[in-house]
Amino acid sequence: MDSQIRTITAVAFVLTSIVSPIQAQEPEPTLKILRQLRAECAGWANGVLEMKPGSLTQVELTGDDAPEEIIDSSRFQCSSAASLYCGTGGCSIWVIAEGKATSLLVKDWQVVDHFGTPVLLSRIHGSECGGDNTRLCMRAYVWSDGALQTVD
Repeated sequence: MDSQIRTITAVAFVLTSIVSPIQAQEPEPTLKILRQLRAECAGWANGVLEMKPGSLTQVELTGDDAPEEIIDSSRFQCSSAASLYCGTGGCSIWVIAEGKATSLLVKDWQVVDHFGTPVLLSRIHGSECGGDNTRLCMRAYVWSDGALQTVD
């Protein structure tokens, strides 16, 4: 009996040491969003959420050389709902910076360096530029004063 208890304790210790560092690497807003996405998927006929490569991307936006994270829902798939995370307006992304999550609806995005300043470029729905969904429309964001800033 003592050997079984020691074995169970050892297995629990090993599992804790594997799981805890993974969770410790993700900031709390990231974990909260991932839990929400999993719950939304499970709510559709017990769907299972699949995270494809590029679903979590580290980028530099704040200028402090510490990576921020972008969660891209276009890279998620729910086994029971084909279009759960994206629609004609685009897909949600969440920018996690300085402990805050900012949600954006985009068709695509990219972080570029513009004269030493990181800029988040997003392709958005053409209605934001006075047209329909076929009109090309872009928005640029920079991190300033603790938040994403853009010109509207």
